[in-house]
Amino acid sequence: MITKDVSEYQGFIKEFDRCAQTCYECLNACLGEKDAHKRKRLIKILLECSKMCETTAFIMSVDGKFVKRQCQLCAEVCDVCAQECAVFEDAYCRKCAEECRICTDKCQEMLNMT
Repeated sequence: MITKDVSEYQGFIKEFDRCAQTCYECLNACLGEKDAHKRKRLIKILLECSKMCETTAFIMSVDGKFVKRQCQLCAEVCDVCAQECAVFEDAYCRKCAEECRICTDKCQEMLNMT
């Protein structure tokens, strides 16, 4: 059920959920790589980014008081995650970097809403 109060957030919520899922998929793939020990920084930011996106979706779902501040932080985390993913050439890292950039853009869009 979508309430009138949060219906304007549905596109954002969907994007944050998609980004979180993509981060989890990238994380899982990275853990299976022979050079997983070289991906420690990436693995940590993937965990942080996925939880940040999930939290942002939640705060939007309940029309939270601090949604804009949460989006600002989410944009920062997604941007760092995209940069870390871009270091690696794997298709799943490239996909995750792209998804994190889209999420960063969505956060910026949210911040520009009045």
